[in-house]
Amino acid sequence: MQSNLTHKPWAIVCTTETCKPEPFARYFNRFDAEQQLIFLRKKVPDAHFVLVFEE
Repeated sequence: MQSNLTHKPWAIVCTTETCKPEPFARYFNRFDAEQQLIFLRKKVPDAHFVLVFEE
């Protein structure tokens, strides 16, 4: 069982064909994950990113 201090359930996954379909960034809270997702979508407009919650 993971400790609450190290568990980061929010993850960003790149779903573009050239990316591996695995989480490459994890966050403790949803707000931080959403802010990073906004940044990535602006900086890498050709890629497709999704935010997922993993328990």
